[in-house]
Amino acid sequence: MKLIVSWVLAVSLIALVGCSSTRTAIATDTTVGSRIGQVAITQAMDNAFATLDTFPIKGKKVISEVTYLGASENAAFYKAYLDNKLLLGNAIPISDAAKAEIKCSLLIKVGGIDEQGANYYVISTQFVQSQFEAIVTYTDIKTGELLKSQPISGQSRVARSGTMLENYRF
Repeated sequence: MKLIVSWVLAVSLIALVGCSSTRTAIATDTTVGSRIGQVAITQAMDNAFATLDTFPIKGKKVISEVTYLGASENAAFYKAYLDNKLLLGNAIPISDAAKAEIKCSLLIKVGGIDEQGANYYVISTQFVQSQFEAIVTYTDIKTGELLKSQPISGQSRVARSGTMLENYRF
């Protein structure tokens, strides 16, 4: 009897492993149409910008620029996000370079998502992990003096919803 139970358990385990799929897809661009991808990248950006020192630009008129690898449709989002963070840091974001006192440059080194997980058809362990790394530089426009250069980095991990037993509590 023990032999039969052991054999059934071994076959079941092999079947479970054999009938599963492990998926790792790497997205190098932050143009993510899915809700979970958007949540993951913005959480990673929030984590990165939480460490940003805006003291050198408080009360100053700041023009921003963003440089990155990726699709051009992301440009408006990155610029709006940066300007919002500058405003929250008590700087005055402007678009007229002739009136600006400070130039804030955001050089994005990494910004994207990885979809990872294993799918066992009944129980899924899928999640989206995001990473954001950049360098923020403040430069005095009149003198060209570098006021500050600061690396920022953030990550996030968001569980994918919609699995069959996701909300079931054992």
